[in-house]
Amino acid sequence: QGLPDGSGVSGSASAPASFKAGKPRKTKHFIGDEILHSTSRPVWEAPTDVDPRLLDEERTMQAISEQVASLLSRYIEEGRSKPQDKDEDEFHEDHFLRRRFCSCCPFRSRIPSPSKETILDFLNKIAESLYFCKQVVVLCAIYIERLLSRTDTVLTTGNWR
Repeated sequence: QGLPDGSGVSGSASAPASFKAGKPRKTKHFIGDEILHSTSRPVWEAPTDVDPRLLDEERTMQAISEQVASLLSRYIEEGRSKPQDKDEDEFHEDHFLRRRFCSCCPFRSRIPSPSKETILDFLNKIAESLYFCKQVVVLCAIYIERLLSRTDTVLTTGNWR
């Protein structure tokens, strides 16, 4: 049976062999040797003319986030001294989020002033979940500075997020 050319494949036209079909299969022995060889050689070595402080991305990101968190904390503390109604504050979280507590307990609905650690934790969670690089965190700080200097907006416990 099969085709007249003797290939034994039935159908109107034969498909070309795929790239993988022409390659031999990797055995467990071959894969084990590849793992041994790949772990024994260095992945990347830094050039000698590069400052080693620039190579540690995680520590650098943490240091930058700490500075931005302290900046935001300072602005929030400054905002506490300036009276501002949340209805006039267009960035207040009550305009964007559902109420967390009932209106019968006004002391519960008061938002505590966030600590530097709370702000840092918030920044780190956002940066990690959205894969922000350190430059994005710096840009956020720059835009917050511009917003506060060019408008009448005040950073408060209700709008810092």
